Amino acid sequence: MGSVTSWILAEYQAPSLGHIVHIGAGLCDDLADYLDAGAKTVTLVEPDPATATMLREKIGTNPQVTLIEAAISSGAQGQLLNRFSFADLNSLRNPTGLTLLFPALEVQSQEPVRVQNPTETIQHLDLSETDDNMLVIEAPGEAMDILQALENAQVLRLFKYLRINEGRKALYQGATPIDKIHMWLERRFFVNNIMWDKSDPDCPTLSLAYDSAGARQARFESELTEARSALKMANMAAADTNQQLNSFQIESDRNIAQLQQELTTLRTDSESKAKANAAQSTAKIETLQRHLTNLQMEIQSLTNEIESHVAQVATLQQQITTATAERDKSQQEQVPLNAKIKAAEHNLAMSLRIQSLREADLKDLQNRYKGLLGEKDGQSELLERLTASLSNAALYLQDMEGAPTETISPSPKKRKKNAARKTKAATASDE
Repeated sequence: MGSVTSWILAEYQAPSLGHIVHIGAGLCDDLADYLDAGAKTVTLVEPDPATATMLREKIGTNPQVTLIEAAISSGAQGQLLNRFSFADLNSLRNPTGLTLLFPALEVQSQEPVRVQNPTETIQHLDLSETDDNMLVIEAPGEAMDILQALENAQVLRLFKYLRINEGRKALYQGATPIDKIHMWLERRFFVNNIMWDKSDPDCPTLSLAYDSAGARQARFESELTEARSALKMANMAAADTNQQLNSFQIESDRNIAQLQQELTTLRTDSESKAKANAAQSTAKIETLQRHLTNLQMEIQSLTNEIESHVAQVATLQQQITTATAERDKSQQEQVPLNAKIKAAEHNLAMSLRIQSLREADLKDLQNRYKGLLGEKDGQSELLERLTASLSNAALYLQDMEGAPTETISPSPKKRKKNAARKTKAATASDE
C-alpha cells in the first residue's frame, strides 16, 4: 500500500489524524508512516499468531500502538484461518477465483484463530466523532462484510479516511470485488480524493475520504423532501377540507335560496289564501326560518370544528414532544431505581438466609439442651444411689468400730463363723 502521508497530506494542509485502525496488519510496514503522519493512536489487528508475535516485538513499549490478536469477521464464515503458501493471501474464507489466479497456490494448514465481530471491535475503541480517524482493511475476502456491519451499526461514519485492499474479481467464497465496494461506498459519500494503488492489478488498493459536506447536503435535501412531502400532504388535506366546506356552503346556499323561494311563495300564497289558512302558513314559515337558522349554525359549527382540529393537531404535536422528553427522563430515573431494587432483593435474600441459619442453630441448641437435661437426670439418679451406698457403708464402719477387740485369735472354725456373721451383717446393712 502507498504512503499515508503521500495521500492525505497532498489534500490537507494540516491533517489531524486521530485513531488509525488497521485490520489485517501483517508486519505493518506502514506503522512508522502512521506515526509520522501525526496519528494519536494506532490499533493493529492480526489473526496469525506467528506474525502477531513478530509484530508485538516491532511495537515494543510504544503507548500509542495497541495490538489485537484476532480475525475480524461478521461471523458468517468459520473460525479456521487458511494459511497459504503466500502469507498475504491468508483468509478465513475458502479460495475460489484465487486458485485460477495462482494455480500453484497451496493451502499449507487450517488453524483455529480467535474471531471478533467488526462492530464490537470498533465500538470498544471508543472513537471520537470529532477526530479524523482512518480505517485500513487488508483482510482478504472480508472487506464488504466488515463495511456493511459497521454501516448497519452506524459506526462507519466515525472514519473520515478509508483504505481498502480487495480483489478485482471475487477471489474467495462470498467475497465482493473492489469495484462493487467502490460503488457501495460512493453511495455513502466516500467520494473525495479518490486514489487507486494498482501496483497489484489483481488486488488493487482503494483510498478515499468521507465527503461530510455532501453527506450534510444529502441529509438536508432528504429532510427538505420529507418536509415538502408533509407540506404537500397538509395542503392536500386542507384543499380537501376546503372543498368539503365549499360543497357544504354551496349546498347550504342552494337550500337557503330554495327556502327563501318557498318562503316568498308561501308569503305570496298566504296573502291570497283565506284567513283559515293564515295560521298554518305562518307556522310553516316559522319552521322554515328555524331550519334556516339551524343550517347557518351548522355552517358556523363546522368552521369552528375545522379551526379546533388545526389547533388540536398543534397541541398533539407539543404533547408528543413533551411525552417523549418525559419518557426519556423516566427511563434515566428508572436505572438507579432498578439498581436499588436489585440491592434490596439481594439484602432480603441474605436476611432470609441468615434467619434460616439462626433457626437451624436454635433448633440444634434446643436438641442439645434436651440431651443435657437427660444426662443431668441420669447423673442425679446415680448420685442418689451413690449417696445411699455411702451412707450404708458409713453405718457399717460405725458398727465395726463399736465391736470388742479379741485378744486371742479364734480357731479356724470360729473365724469362719465370725466372717459369716460380718458378711450377713453387712448384707443386712446394705438392704
